[in-house]
Amino acid sequence: MDRFKYPACATCSCEDGCKAYVSASPTPMLPVLSPTDKTFGDIRAELERAAKWPGFNSAHEGYAVLLEEVDELWEHVKTNQKRRDIDAMRAEAVQVAAMAIKFIEMLDAGRCRA
Repeated sequence: MDRFKYPACATCSCEDGCKAYVSASPTPMLPVLSPTDKTFGDIRAELERAAKWPGFNSAHEGYAVLLEEVDELWEHVKTNQKRRDIDAMRAEAVQVAAMAIKFIEMLDAGRCRA
């Protein structure tokens, strides 16, 4: 997939942005975000928010934090589908992913040996 979207060219009416348009354009090409790009961006933002808390002191603590996030996601999953808050459920899934990444990074850094 082309990661950049070119606006339609005003000079020759091409649709994929010719060099004449792109070089004359005052605005740069705009990136097109896929759903995966958005998801990873949300996970990165959650990791940045979580950075204000210290890292896990042990593998047990990392597991406990991850389990807590999974339990919060499970509460949303158990909710009746007609009353389920999809945005809140997605936010919990993002938190699970962020804490899993934080746990992996601490393992890779050798800081979760206990």
